[in-house]
Amino acid sequence: MLLGASLRKTLFPVLVFAAVPLCGFADTYTYTYTGGTTDINQGADDTGLNPGYTYLNMGPISDNYTIPVGNVVTVALIGLEYPYASDLVVTLSLLNGADSVIASADLFNQIGVTGGNPAGDDTQFYDNYIFNSAYVNDLWTVAAPLGSSDIIPGDYYQPTTYGSDAVDNLSSAFSGLAINGDTWQLTITDYYLEFPDHEDAYAPSLESFSVSVDTDVPEPSLAIPFCLALAALLCVSFRLRSTCARTRRASARINAGESFSPGAIR
Repeated sequence: MLLGASLRKTLFPVLVFAAVPLCGFADTYTYTYTGGTTDINQGADDTGLNPGYTYLNMGPISDNYTIPVGNVVTVALIGLEYPYASDLVVTLSLLNGADSVIASADLFNQIGVTGGNPAGDDTQFYDNYIFNSAYVNDLWTVAAPLGSSDIIPGDYYQPTTYGSDAVDNLSSAFSGLAINGDTWQLTITDYYLEFPDHEDAYAPSLESFSVSVDTDVPEPSLAIPFCLALAALLCVSFRLRSTCARTRRASARINAGESFSPGAIR
């Protein structure tokens, strides 16, 4: 017999559970910053010519996979507080083991600032904001009609970059990169013009942030042959089991004295 009943009972569950991660079921890797609430650095001096930079790192990453193509990277800003949206830039980067930037993309970059509107939008951040290139909500459109005392509502937003509300393809910046040993870095740049008598007027901060990556493991080059082999094995086994059952029914009919042609066994 090609595949015995006892072996089928033992082997099939193993194959099925092995196929779960291999045959197209996505795993999500989520990395959450645990450094606590961070005060965002303001301008380096009172002239406003030197912005303040805040760097938040998560890594090195011990997981071993390659970021696939598609809208697979999602970034959540938790508890972002900032009183003037157009002064702020938030960028996600991936650093290698030598702390060199190998890829980066903006979540947003001075909302509303264009050649015709250098001041941008003066509304506030005071909520949770989640970004993925597949989302349709536009920060620029939402912020445009709001005033200086209004808050941009927390929601799922498409990432944008400087000078336009066009979608910044966040995920494509990282696709094809191997993650093992790298570090996620969130950079917050504050262009607030910090005057001496208003040094404490703005106290921007971020409670936490996370980066999630949806990916299939292992690589498709390994998953496809495995799944094809599994499908073939299942087909052969079920075909054999069906044939054996028909043979047993035919034997029973012969023992009962019935007559029929061998071609009827199919």
